[in-house]
Amino acid sequence: MSPACTDKPARSEGSMSPVRRVERATNPVEEILALLGDAVLVPNRRLTKKPIVKDWQKLTLESMSRPDHIRSFIGQNIGVLLGRASGGLCTIDIDNDSDVEHFLEDNPSLRDMMRTKRVRGCNIWLRMEGDYPASTSIKIGGKAFGEWRADRNQTIIYGAAIDPRKGETEPTPYRFLNRAQPIRIRFDEIQWPQGCDAPTRTPLLRLHTSFCNTASLHLCITTELRRSLKASPRKVQPKRQSQKNTRNWFGYTGAAAE
Repeated sequence: MSPACTDKPARSEGSMSPVRRVERATNPVEEILALLGDAVLVPNRRLTKKPIVKDWQKLTLESMSRPDHIRSFIGQNIGVLLGRASGGLCTIDIDNDSDVEHFLEDNPSLRDMMRTKRVRGCNIWLRMEGDYPASTSIKIGGKAFGEWRADRNQTIIYGAAIDPRKGETEPTPYRFLNRAQPIRIRFDEIQWPQGCDAPTRTPLLRLHTSFCNTASLHLCITTELRRSLKASPRKVQPKRQSQKNTRNWFGYTGAAAE
C-alpha cells in the first residue's frame, strides 16, 4: 500500500528547476477491502496491536458501513477480524523464516496464497470452507512454531509496529510478500509439520429452533458427545438419566418428553 503522497523531483524541458509530482493519495481501507472482499476491519492504536474499539470482537460487516467506524482508522494500524465475521477468513501465523519455507514445501498450493509480514516469519491468509478449529498456538516439541488464528482473533494487515522486547529500536511496517486474494481451502487440506501439535477440529453443538421437545434435544447432544469423545454406545447413559442431565445443563426443569 503506497504512502499518501510521494514527491518525485523531475526536470521539465527548457528549465533547470525540478518539477514536483504528487501522486494521488490512496485509502488503505479501500485497498484492503478490494483485496479481501467482505471483511470486518479493526482499528488498532498506532504502532501496536491493541484495538481502540470496545468489544471489537463483536464487530460485524454492518459496522463497516458506519462513517464513524471508517473514520476511526485514520492514523491507526488496521487489523482484520478473522473467522466467521469475515466469511471464514483465517491466518496461519508462522514465527520464523526458516519454518515458513519448510511449511510451504509441504503445502506448495499455499505459495499462491496471500502472505503478509512485518519482521520475522509471515501470515498466510486463507478463506476456509467448512468447519475449522478455534484459535490456538502451535508448537513443535515444545518450541513455538506459530499460531492458528480464527474466530474472535485478528491479524494486523496495515501500519507499523515496534517491539522493544525483541530489541527493535525503530518501527517496521507490515507489508505484502504476495498480494493476492485469499483462496478457498478446506482445513483438512493443510499439511502440518511432523511432530507439531496441529489444531484439530472439534465438533460444535449446533442448537436449532426446530427442536420442539427434550427428547429431540437429548438425541442431538448424545450424538455429538459420542462423536467428540469417541465413546461406544454401551457407555452412553440410559435414556431417562441422559434426559435428566440434559435438563440440568440448560436449566430446564419441566417434565421430560417421553
